[in-house]
Amino acid sequence: MPATDYGVQQGFALTFGRNEPPKPRELIEIAEAGRPHRTTAAWYFWRALDLPEEKARLLVGESGRGTI
Repeated sequence: MPATDYGVQQGFALTFGRNEPPKPRELIEIAEAGRPHRTTAAWYFWRALDLPEEKARLLVGESGRGTI
C-alpha cells in the first residue's frame, strides 16, 4: 500500500466519507486487514477520485466495511 501517495489517501477519504485523509501510518494499519489485496485496494482508492462522490462511496457498500 503506497500510504504516502496523496491520491490514495484522498481516494480512501472519499470512498469512506471522511473529511480528512488518513495519515500514512493509519492507512498502513487499515490496509493490513486487506492483505494480500492491498495493491488492488490502492488502485481502487486512486481511481475513486475519477468518480462522482456518490459513486465512489458505493464501492464500500452500506455497511461501510468495503467490498474491496
